Amino acid sequence: MNDARALLERQAAWQKTRARLSWSEKIRQAEVLRDALLNLRRTRPGQPKNNGISPFDKHAP
Repeated sequence: MNDARALLERQAAWQKTRARLSWSEKIRQAEVLRDALLNLRRTRPGQPKNNGISPFDKHAP
């Protein structure tokens, strides 16, 4: 149970630091993570290719 509590405390601390970031920094971090994810998907054999459609796109099926 101590491990779960420590995990929740770390998560709460992480959330507080993220809340203090400016919107421009949050957007920059999101773009870096998105690009890293797309690069990982391109290098993994047998994974579906990115067709350019985002689930957040208003026109996505």
